[in-house]
Amino acid sequence: MIDHEIDEDDIWHFQRTVQGFSVIPNPYTLSKDDAEFISALPLFTGKFAVPQWMNKAKMAKWHRHYEYRLGLHQIQKRIAEKLQNADAEVEGMENSVGEEVNEYINKAYTVESQYSGNGISVTDHSFQPRQLLTTSEEEDQEYYRLMQAMAEYNSDVVQEKLSKPDRPRFEKGSLLQKILDPFQGSKLLEDGTI
Repeated sequence: MIDHEIDEDDIWHFQRTVQGFSVIPNPYTLSKDDAEFISALPLFTGKFAVPQWMNKAKMAKWHRHYEYRLGLHQIQKRIAEKLQNADAEVEGMENSVGEEVNEYINKAYTVESQYSGNGISVTDHSFQPRQLLTTSEEEDQEYYRLMQAMAEYNSDVVQEKLSKPDRPRFEKGSLLQKILDPFQGSKLLEDGTI
């Protein structure tokens, strides 16, 4: 499974009207009892059930989104209380309420946009020197000598034996030669075949 993290871009997933405007409902104006059960958890919370998707950066983003969502809930509670207490002033209050909510949402997205480019890195495709996992200069030198010795050992070409037996172990065609040394006298080619 691949996590593209697209669902983490939006803090709120508000419904939209036909004209494309976001509808920000205030559940606290309808029923306070029902509104208490509305969760402020970010919508990508369920992804943490997959251990491979769990990391510190994602948890930090989750906490930020949770704080933004809690802040909007607090504003909506305060607005609902104002509306219930001031029945006559509702008409003049609607514009200021909308401005306050919009200002908070825009501020949250502005702050979140500062974090959006942290995981992006540019690759220049240049050769990176190999880093050693040693703890001291002496270990670095020892590791370097070991790597040189291994490279020298692996680069040696296998030479044919200098001393070949003067006579074969078994007489060619005998039963012992067929059973114990069937490739007697065969030459080994460079690719390892006979």
